[in-house]
Amino acid sequence: MSFLFTKNKLTRALHVLQPSCCSFCHCRQVNPICHSCLKRLKADSHFHQCLICGKPNLSWVCKSCGTADWAFDQTVVLANETSRLVPTVHAFHQYGQITELAVILYAWKMIKLSRVAPVDLIIPFPENLNISQSRGFWSALELAKTWGKLIHSPYNQELITVMSNPLTQRMSPVIHPFQINTELISTFSITDFRIAIILPYMQSPHQLHEVAKILKKHGARSVINWVLIRNSSKENR
Repeated sequence: MSFLFTKNKLTRALHVLQPSCCSFCHCRQVNPICHSCLKRLKADSHFHQCLICGKPNLSWVCKSCGTADWAFDQTVVLANETSRLVPTVHAFHQYGQITELAVILYAWKMIKLSRVAPVDLIIPFPENLNISQSRGFWSALELAKTWGKLIHSPYNQELITVMSNPLTQRMSPVIHPFQINTELISTFSITDFRIAIILPYMQSPHQLHEVAKILKKHGARSVINWVLIRNSSKENR
C-alpha cells in the first residue's frame, strides 16, 4: 500500500515537473525529443547531399544540378527518407496531426537553425485548397507561421497561388499551376529579397523551380528551399 502511494505521488510530480515525453522513446521529460533521440537524429541528418537540390550525393553538387539551371539557389534539408523523423512528418502532413508540429520544430531548431542563413520572407509552398481542407490545415503554412516566429521573419501565403484552371492540374512541362498575386505584388515589392520556400516533402525540384522562377522574375535576390524530408526516389522528369 505504501509503495503504491509513493508511486502515485511520484507520477503526479513527474506530470508537473516534466509535463512532456519524447516523441520517439516516450520517456518523460520536458522537451519533445529527449537528449539520446536527438543525438541519433543529428547523426541521421549528417548525410552528404547536393547543396542545390538537396538530394543525397557524395559531391557538393550532383550531376543533374551541374547541368540544370535551377531558379532556386539552395536547398536545406532536415532529414532524408530513412530518418526516424519520417513517421512524424507523415503524421503531420498526411494525417493532419497538428500536435506533431512541436516535435518537427524542435528538431529543426536543434539541428538546422544555426546553419540556415537569414531570410527576408518565408513563403509556404502552395497547394490545392481541397487538399488543405481534407487535412484540416495547410501544412506548409503552419510550418511558415511557426518558423517565422522562431527566426522573427515575416511570411506571406498569398503571394504565390495555385491556378484553378483544370488544365494546370496535368502538370505538363509547359503548363505549371503556380502564379503570382498580381494585386499584391503591385503594392508589396520583393525586390532584393532573400526568400525561403518551406515545404514538408521534396521529391522533384521542378515545381520548386517554377515557383522560384516567378519570384526571381519579380526581383527576388535569392530563393532557398527549406525541406523537412528529401525523398531520393527516382524523380519525375
